[in-house]
Amino acid sequence: MLEAVSGEIPFGVEDDEEIVALILGGKLPPRPEAASNTVWDLICSLCAANYRARPTIDDIISTLTSLVETGASSSAHAA
Repeated sequence: MLEAVSGEIPFGVEDDEEIVALILGGKLPPRPEAASNTVWDLICSLCAANYRARPTIDDIISTLTSLVETGASSSAHAA
């Protein structure tokens, strides 16, 4: 999802295992300027190290549907 929003691969790294290790180590890539607050919150929740803290597929679908309906998937965030 991060790559879809930013157009860049996470951390500038192509190795999925390395990306997973970074995320499980508590690191997140920088927030893309194009990511709305809702999109960034979803990305962060998807990257939670504890799988129980991650959203369910129903939660993800609901959030994405809402983003599409409101057109808020990629608006600039407040600094």
